[in-house]
Amino acid sequence: EVLTTLSKLMAPFTPDLSEEIYQNLGYNHDSDNNLASVHMQLFPSSNKAYVNKSLEEKMALALAITNAARTARATAGIKARQPLPEIMVLVENEAAVLPKGLVEVIKKEINVKKLTFTSDDGSLVEYRVQPLLKVLAPKVKGSITKIKNHLENMSTTETKRMVKSINQTGNVEVEIDEEVWKFDSTEILVHSDPSEGYTMGTFKKVEVFLNTSITEELRLEGLARGIVRHIQETRKSLNLDYLDRINLFVFSEDEQIVSAIKKHGDYIKSETQSNSLDIEIHKESVTRVIDGFDVKLFVTKNNKN
Repeated sequence: EVLTTLSKLMAPFTPDLSEEIYQNLGYNHDSDNNLASVHMQLFPSSNKAYVNKSLEEKMALALAITNAARTARATAGIKARQPLPEIMVLVENEAAVLPKGLVEVIKKEINVKKLTFTSDDGSLVEYRVQPLLKVLAPKVKGSITKIKNHLENMSTTETKRMVKSINQTGNVEVEIDEEVWKFDSTEILVHSDPSEGYTMGTFKKVEVFLNTSITEELRLEGLARGIVRHIQETRKSLNLDYLDRINLFVFSEDEQIVSAIKKHGDYIKSETQSNSLDIEIHKESVTRVIDGFDVKLFVTKNNKN
């Protein structure tokens, strides 16, 4: 049904492709509902019964978590293929979590072993706030000094309250010497300092914290993923079809690379459609650099598919 509807939606814009999809689905006979051509069908109309606001909100959160995690990785300079132990997602209510299936999709997408929802960022980040003097000074005039001193010397609790208000509403009210001041996000500069061992990312008000501790086991898995990437690039350069089976020769003088191959050999073979994986140098091996290590690599098509 999804593909049929899609072909109808595409028909005015990509007539040939939509017709091919429609015909491949088997709708090549004339009846009340299944007409001979997609161009004989009525354009689809929306069905409000299919609208699921709860699911849309969960998908929006999943997308925000994924994008925030990518920002966090980029900040820390950690490649996407390097597995990390955990991501912590800051939420208002820990009960408002995502279904297990969607959590697994996020974990796979951002390459982490564990996803945790938390409403307490106390041990994860410290906030500092400062007034943007060029913007705020003309507004508050002679009060800028006392405002600056107050903002820069607030308690941890008050600072978090202020940051939370700015993130959620775009403004905040602060009482200074019995006078209430209202500031918006363009007047206040927020500094976020993640705890040691974490990197922070934000997307559409969703804050995540990636645990950047890389164990030896995770490092080996990351190296294996790097090897897979280079093998796939080699397959592409050889113009191999996705279903073509290959034989692999991979070797390195570095023990970490050898350990990664031995530990994750089955994964490497599965991902690259390989029948065999030999840890030795082939006479036609080419040197590739994977995470700073020289790796001898040779890929040959297996003609006994």
